[in-house]
Amino acid sequence: MLPTYASGYVRHVLDIACQLGADRQVLLEHAALDEAELQDAGHRISQPQVLCLYQAGITLTGHTSLPLLVGEAIRPDDLHQLGYALMSCETVGEALALNLRYQALVMGHGHFEQTLTDDTITLCWRPDGASPALLRPINEATLASWVRFGQWITGSAATPLSVTFCHARPNDLSAYHRIFQCPLHFDGTTNSLTGPRFLLDLPLRQANPGLKQALTLALEASLAEASASHPSLRAPAADWLEQVRQTLRLTLDQAGGHLPRLATLLHTSERTLKRRLAEHGTSVRELLQAARMQHAQQRMAQNPELPLSQLARELGYQSGSAFSQAWRKWQGTTPKTLRRRSPK
Repeated sequence: MLPTYASGYVRHVLDIACQLGADRQVLLEHAALDEAELQDAGHRISQPQVLCLYQAGITLTGHTSLPLLVGEAIRPDDLHQLGYALMSCETVGEALALNLRYQALVMGHGHFEQTLTDDTITLCWRPDGASPALLRPINEATLASWVRFGQWITGSAATPLSVTFCHARPNDLSAYHRIFQCPLHFDGTTNSLTGPRFLLDLPLRQANPGLKQALTLALEASLAEASASHPSLRAPAADWLEQVRQTLRLTLDQAGGHLPRLATLLHTSERTLKRRLAEHGTSVRELLQAARMQHAQQRMAQNPELPLSQLARELGYQSGSAFSQAWRKWQGTTPKTLRRRSPK
């Protein structure tokens, strides 16, 4: 099944193209879209139609940067319930965890991953479907929306450290430089954005836990309903387990309470989370231990001189000795032994 996109997102593409001078009716006809159906929040548009709409918009307006302009103008209403839920989160990290679960409701099913180092977070996105060249409009709009929507909900002017796209380097980079304000890379294996890790803790200016809770309940119902009628929205079991791992890695530095915190971020009950993990032959405790040890190995390989007390804090341990004891149980040796084996 081809990926599908929310009607609100497609209306937004139409609106931006029309603001740049395109005729709305011509756009609708070229992409075989019905204006009345686009007003239905539950209606979904196929990926080929969305790509046709982008191509028609670029041709009629002469603006090859149309997808970037679409992304930078994204606001909550264009993302329907998801947009308002994101802006109601308390921190950027919480919003990313929420987006990880529900982004398929807007953008169809794809692969969304997060990688953390001591100083950075990298977000990677690759939608399911056609080749990187054909998906260029989707990729440009997505990464531009991450930057501009993130700046809007935080009230921050923070910009990425670097951005990579799957498609080839275009001739005109002016819109890229204006939006991203960082080194640009093309012909990558995925679309990615790297930024400072401290952004995860950045508070959102319109945080509203009560509203977020109500909206996530509605999003859960929407996801269940959409998955029943659109198989492309059903994430494989392996993807769900990876989503749990990625969400857990975002909160490694927080001591205790991992089960309730993880259940909250995944918008499920503790009982359901424990049951689903048991069906996969694992538990929060096992995933937490594996995530901590993997992070520790990476960090000690990157910086053999890193103080154990600092590493312990990154992993949510109360002290360096507590981390050393956990490491011994996991590896049968001490962190110092690994350091002696690491190349200088």
